Amino acid sequence: MSERLKQLIAMAEQDPADPFLMFALALEYQKVDDKNKADQLYQKLMAMHPGYAGSYYHAAKLKMEIADYSSAKIIAEAGLKREEVQQHARTFRELSTLLAEINEEID
Repeated sequence: MSERLKQLIAMAEQDPADPFLMFALALEYQKVDDKNKADQLYQKLMAMHPGYAGSYYHAAKLKMEIADYSSAKIIAEAGLKREEVQQHARTFRELSTLLAEINEEID
């Protein structure tokens, strides 16, 4: 286990509902190839903090990595709807591009 992962786990134990820590942990687990743990954290983050920008993109990318394109599409579409309302132009563009990639994989 990396030192960074250990630090993030310790910090998250102090504040388990912190969206930044959930997001950072999910990214770190993804980096060390623990896709199940990363997926669990992304799902928890999207449920507890649905407006947290970027979580939908990374969760959908993870689903693509494991070839779960139907889940990736659902997550990307949900993120697009949320970002349309919140008007995060960059995240909206990233999700739109990702959704096009997902649709290519499905077709």
